[in-house]
Amino acid sequence: MKERRKGRRATLAALLAGTAALSLLAVTLPGLAESQVQAALRAAGWEQAEVALDRLGLTGAAAAVRLSGDQGVDRVSVEYSPAGLLAGRIDRVTLAGARLRLAADAGGVRLEGRTVEVASDEGSSGGLPALPVDRIVIERGSLTVATPAGETVLSLSATLDQPDPGGYVVDALLGLDVAGAAGIGTLSARLAPDGALAGELDIQPAPGDAAGSMSGSAELSWRPGGLPEGQARVQVRGAEVRLPERLSLDLDWRGAGPRQELAAVLRAPGGTAVQVTGNAAPGPDGAPAFSALADLTLPDLPAALALAGLDLPVRGRALLSLRAAGPLDGSVPPVDLALRGDRLGWPGVTDAATVEAAGRLRRDGGALLFEAATDATAELAPAPGLAALLPETLRGDGPWFLALRPGADPASEPLRLRFEQGGEGVAVSLTGGLGAEIGQAVLGGGIDRLDLRLRDGGLAGATLALSGGRIELPPYGGVAAGVTLTADYRPGEGTPPLRVEAAASSLRAGPGTGWVAPLSVTATAGGDPLGRLDFTAEGQGAEGFLVIDATGAHDVASGTGSAKLVLHPLRFREGGRTPAELFPLLSGTVEEARGRIGLRAGIGWGPKASKGSAELLLDDLTLAGPAFRAQGLNGVLTASSLRPLATPGEQLLSAALLDVGLPLTDGLIRFGVSGGKTLTLAQASFAWAGGTVSAAPVTVSLSDPRHELALEARGLRLGEVLGTAGVEGLAGSGILNGRIPVIVAGRRIRFEGGRLEAEAPGTLRYDPAVPPDFLDASKNENTALVMQVLEDFHYQQLGIGIDGTVGGEMRVTLNIRGANPEFYGGYPVALNLNLSGALDTILRSGLGAYRIPDAVKARIEQYGKAQ
Repeated sequence: MKERRKGRRATLAALLAGTAALSLLAVTLPGLAESQVQAALRAAGWEQAEVALDRLGLTGAAAAVRLSGDQGVDRVSVEYSPAGLLAGRIDRVTLAGARLRLAADAGGVRLEGRTVEVASDEGSSGGLPALPVDRIVIERGSLTVATPAGETVLSLSATLDQPDPGGYVVDALLGLDVAGAAGIGTLSARLAPDGALAGELDIQPAPGDAAGSMSGSAELSWRPGGLPEGQARVQVRGAEVRLPERLSLDLDWRGAGPRQELAAVLRAPGGTAVQVTGNAAPGPDGAPAFSALADLTLPDLPAALALAGLDLPVRGRALLSLRAAGPLDGSVPPVDLALRGDRLGWPGVTDAATVEAAGRLRRDGGALLFEAATDATAELAPAPGLAALLPETLRGDGPWFLALRPGADPASEPLRLRFEQGGEGVAVSLTGGLGAEIGQAVLGGGIDRLDLRLRDGGLAGATLALSGGRIELPPYGGVAAGVTLTADYRPGEGTPPLRVEAAASSLRAGPGTGWVAPLSVTATAGGDPLGRLDFTAEGQGAEGFLVIDATGAHDVASGTGSAKLVLHPLRFREGGRTPAELFPLLSGTVEEARGRIGLRAGIGWGPKASKGSAELLLDDLTLAGPAFRAQGLNGVLTASSLRPLATPGEQLLSAALLDVGLPLTDGLIRFGVSGGKTLTLAQASFAWAGGTVSAAPVTVSLSDPRHELALEARGLRLGEVLGTAGVEGLAGSGILNGRIPVIVAGRRIRFEGGRLEAEAPGTLRYDPAVPPDFLDASKNENTALVMQVLEDFHYQQLGIGIDGTVGGEMRVTLNIRGANPEFYGGYPVALNLNLSGALDTILRSGLGAYRIPDAVKARIEQYGKAQ
């Protein structure tokens, strides 16, 4: 009995002890399990792993696991039996909502957040640990694959059976989606204890309403830290990437250890296609490197630019070839680029352009930088608004040509073109050289800076700086050298939006040697490039002796402009500047000048332009050339139209002397020009030899290179007329009248059939101190008789014939009939004498007493007040 009581007490004690032990186990086991599992995960490389156990029972447990960042498992369910648990085995683990991230780059494929160098026992393979689990089931899992090109998220459902410790057989379904093209991948693989994976993947289009589809197959093997081996072929149809049209992709991959090969073709409706081939292999230093080639056919540039994320208002088609090579270290290597675009359009710039360029494209911070050692060229048909920026004379009918060039040393100064997409649009900057044929204009120089700001499909601003430029304007015979220019365009930021400053070290205008001596020029312009532009300019030549100012405006919309030109009065002095130095056009015509000359003119261009106007000041001006000499020219000559040339009524010009073979003085000329076609000479009267010479009123065509007019002579004194012949000892008395026809052909002036007749009998004497050889009486008997007759010849009839070219040989003949009272009793004699010679003796007597006519003087004074 006593023994029975002892047994009961022992059983009760054991029951109490067991109850206490179970109670203690129930309290401490969850914490022990959490810490053990957490320690195991961290030992496996998940240093940030955390475990939260929410259920622990005799047949199962449940927990939530966070591995790293957003990786983890929403719910881990563990199923086991007490017997299996005591044997150290778990029947099944279900991972619901598992989230893992894989990184695929030059270093291989690895789990993100898992430390590579994990603590392990000596001799460990570094693979997945052998788990005491017969089966692992993954439900509603997701696998994110991160590559340098972006991320892809795969849905995942899988079963992992462990027939051998640390080895798993994997059967999985992968939900694939590439830009709306969906597919289902079936994976059958085997995961070795060392982490090596080998398997096959079959992809079929996903059922349902997906807009696109994926299909293909792959065979691959992979070891942790290495690159996959095998081959794959994938087709994507109907992918949507920033375009309303859907894309298709064909991809082929082959992997053999460290060498990887890839070929892909991307196609879009409309013919856009991208063909890519590339390979990766260890370089000479053993580090992985790659090379790739991409050929892009872009028949629809707007769609291609939208696909690339660029907002540029360009249309047309292009062919683009890209080549790249470099280390596989995650960096973006430089790309060799060759581009040809045609049928290109840019609103407001061109509707049809062709562009060619080749160079290297690389990243420069957040921008793309294009560098080229050869020309980048463009040929374009300008839009009407762009062509309207040029005067009509310069526009031409052909395309414009543009070449962007490297600097003088392409190796150190390549052409640089930089693109940067920002929140306010696209910024484009350029440095290099420029060559262009714009309409009829040819220009070139260095681009120190060109910045373009593009926003909402248009130009939002621009800055330009040029140096060392040259501009040729063949229609005007204009050449500008040493050109510098700065321009700033800021629409909406101020008035005016465009500001330009320019200078040229040398400007020549006109064909050949030019109309004007080379000028150094400075100019400014401002306004709206789509509206009105105002400009000012100043040119100086001949070391400041010649100064020309210009002010004007141009209306871009109508293509119409106007300018006022002022030639500051020039004062010529003896021994100083010659007209031909300042105005090469006068070379060979005007060789000498004294006095003052000035010009004011208004010119216009475009369909609504004014006809222009001009005022020419001549103030006590002397001009001389091979064929003429004019002294004391005074007048203000006005043109009311330059296109066509016309004067407002008759113009008045006075001259102290005009010698065009005859020394005419005290001249007064009235003339007018009408319609650019005819010149009407209303009056041209001069004093000569004590009488008058005047031109008969005449109207001539300005388009005719040959003009005829007649000079009427009245009351000329024979003695003074004979004095112009330059024959020493020749004198006479009497009054002459007559007519002298004049022919003007180009720069030549010729007298033909001029005849002066004495109106009454008079005398003629020739008694030289030293007779010329051909009149030496000792050598010729007939000559002796002529000399006797002319010693005191009383003529009844006398005529003088004038023929010849001014500045050349003149033929002057003297025809007389009469007698010498001392020669054979006044026997009648008829003589025909030739007085030919160069008539370059100018009658200057009487010029000191010359006075400017009052009407001419008033016009000159009025011109001076208007300066």
